[in-house]
Amino acid sequence: MLRAQRFALAASLIGILCSVLLSQLSPNLPFLVGGLIYLLLGLLLTSLMRETGFVRPLRDMAGTWTAGVKVVRRSPLLLGLVAVTLLSGAASEGYDRLWPTLLLSGGGTGLPDTGWPPAIWFGLIEASITLLGLAGVRLAERRVDMRSRRAVSTALLLAMALRVAAVIGLALAPSFGWAFAALLLAGTASAVFSPLYSAWLNSQLESRTRATVLSMVSQADALGQTAGGPFVGWIGSRFSIRAALLAAGVLLLPVLGLFARMRSIQPRDGAVPEENMEYTSNRLASADRKPAADSTISNPDSD
Repeated sequence: MLRAQRFALAASLIGILCSVLLSQLSPNLPFLVGGLIYLLLGLLLTSLMRETGFVRPLRDMAGTWTAGVKVVRRSPLLLGLVAVTLLSGAASEGYDRLWPTLLLSGGGTGLPDTGWPPAIWFGLIEASITLLGLAGVRLAERRVDMRSRRAVSTALLLAMALRVAAVIGLALAPSFGWAFAALLLAGTASAVFSPLYSAWLNSQLESRTRATVLSMVSQADALGQTAGGPFVGWIGSRFSIRAALLAAGVLLLPVLGLFARMRSIQPRDGAVPEENMEYTSNRLASADRKPAADSTISNPDSD
């Protein structure tokens, strides 16, 4: 598992380096090369990973949502999880799109005047976040008892608290150094939160309803991003980028309260069922396969 993490981190850092170098030739070149790689990978997987046992589902998206509602409405805990997903999806969409704009807007939090192009600065920021994200996940693997629901709930609460503080700190940052530190903290907290949340969510679900609820949670995340992202963006257009980032942080405050409530109702000796431990390990192992700066933290299947 740790070896797989090292390969994933190495690939991520190599991608960042290549993107920075390609951007010096042409700003759109990293996108073209990335799209070509995705196309070639898709063609390769089409021939190497054929799906022979696929059965077309009887339900469409609306049917999946309806089935999920029937399951979720019977459990206050699952209702809270859907609320968490909606709010965090709305907050993360605004944050992900606006923090680069804050650094490019000049003023106290603008990129330092070193003569370096912005692509180099963003590459350094992304690489730093990726490295710290890996360190955070490794620490969580060693220190968090994944067999204890209460321990995982406590880790989630701490990671969410750090993320809220980082997003609000970025909105109020008086200098680039402050903003850079806030970005590192937010990215690290997101990298730790995402696999822990996915594993914790899985431990709360029964096997017979797990797929339905996870699908509904994914749709709730998409709904939160679709509805909340434009709202946060409107605040940025109407007032300022800082106000929009502050709104994203405020949207996460109810999520923090919900996790505190969920932690309080977890039994101290509540153990994660054995059948879910392999899933938990896989989520932690794949935690670094996407950049930590991409802080969509609420979708359990987005990695």
